[in-house]
Amino acid sequence: MNDDEYWGKVAALPAFTDGVRLSTLKSALSFFADVRPEAVITSVDWDRYLLVASLVTLEAPEAVQSGALRIVQGCVQDIAASAGQKEAAEYLLRRLGNERAAELAHKKGLAADSEDGVSASPLSLDLIRRTLELSVDGGDHRVPVNYFQRQFWSSAEKSRWTSVSAPTSAGKSHIVRLWLEKQIASQPQYRAVYLVPTRALIEEVSRELESALGDRATVTTMPWDMRVDQKPHELFVLTQERLHILLRKRPEMTFDLIFVDEAQKLNDGARGVLLQRTIDEAARRGEPKIIFASPLTSNPGLLVEGVPGPSTALVSETVTVNQTLIHVNQQPGNTRLWNMIALVSGERVPIGEFDLPARPVPESKRLSLVAVALGGKHSGNVVYANGPSDAEKTAGQICDALSASNWEVSEATLEVIELIEKTIHPQYLLADYLKQGVAFHYGNMPLLVREAVERLFSQRGRSLPRLHLDSPRRSEPAMPEPLRQGASQGEQGADVSVGLLESCRSGGPMGG
Repeated sequence: MNDDEYWGKVAALPAFTDGVRLSTLKSALSFFADVRPEAVITSVDWDRYLLVASLVTLEAPEAVQSGALRIVQGCVQDIAASAGQKEAAEYLLRRLGNERAAELAHKKGLAADSEDGVSASPLSLDLIRRTLELSVDGGDHRVPVNYFQRQFWSSAEKSRWTSVSAPTSAGKSHIVRLWLEKQIASQPQYRAVYLVPTRALIEEVSRELESALGDRATVTTMPWDMRVDQKPHELFVLTQERLHILLRKRPEMTFDLIFVDEAQKLNDGARGVLLQRTIDEAARRGEPKIIFASPLTSNPGLLVEGVPGPSTALVSETVTVNQTLIHVNQQPGNTRLWNMIALVSGERVPIGEFDLPARPVPESKRLSLVAVALGGKHSGNVVYANGPSDAEKTAGQICDALSASNWEVSEATLEVIELIEKTIHPQYLLADYLKQGVAFHYGNMPLLVREAVERLFSQRGRSLPRLHLDSPRRSEPAMPEPLRQGASQGEQGADVSVGLLESCRSGGPMGG
């Protein structure tokens, strides 16, 4: 029996399929409290499901890892699970390289209360071995990472050219930041360029790097920045257009690392051609390491074919979070009654039915009313629209549906409203929508206002308890087709959007 046959048999075990289905059902119903369940779940045999989940290792295919993770997370979240079952689930989380999920479970009070957790079990030696395997050198300490991140680290150390493909949740950005911190700490001089496709990503990535590195390195986003060459450690966060300008202005400049995020953009018409040219030019200057990163690409090796020097192509199926694709459909003959179905490994799992707060008339209100019905009681819902005008329209419809609720505006939100009224216009729609805990967001907004909205969203537990962010931006690989509203990619500053009810996707072990 080969590996594929073995994992196929594991995935087909009744205990495995039942465990995945019930875990998905319980998770969806616990998150969407207003959904009336299709069937009542009396009890769950976690001992049986955890036993079959323990068959899964890091070498398993993505679908099998995802199923095991659903079972383990379902047990951790189930208040009816015993302390012993939760301890076993935590052990499996750590064995599958999901240290951060285990820590989050403890932080949220979902894991066993024992002081030492699974470290007190007879399997502690196995867990210690796995922890050492899945860690990297952080200088004065070992840093826990997942299986993909450990593979990335090894490839970056031994190869000049590396091309990696992994899901968006695998932690590519996190491990690159760790790698850069290690290089800056260990080398007297270091210069790297972090290539991103959009201006919005420049702002996001540069903020994260500045926060991580502090004054140990200069993080630069403009090719004409006066701080260039002022410190021995420099990081440039640029689009290909800005890198092209930098290379022309400084023909003598060399780099130690070139990291290309969203490397699939090499196929993006004229901008893809420019990206290729700038990478070729920068690679000819000295011998920098070049790392290509792309999401869910089946053939990353194409990017390093025929390159000079050692190369590695890495395809990772590491699963660190579960994403649940949920379809919602109107019941025939009743425009306000809708049903919910989850798709898990191609299987349709009926969840239940729910009511819209109003009749979806005209039809353009369907997306906003579904968002309110499913996400109105939760923080951090993201609804994608087709463009800036549609984003503002959808945000207004959400506000109308929430108008009867009694919500108090936080002090932080009032400060942003005042900023908008003073810097843009007293009647700017965003100021009114924020009073209902709703915002819209897109690339062509004034930078100061866009960053303020992003800050409120990141602090939503304290500032905007139910913020709906209608955000036109780049599409994501896990986009559900039934809710797709259409997508296209513009210039590097203004991404347009896709319709996606983000609250329908469970994102981690402890919620959506």
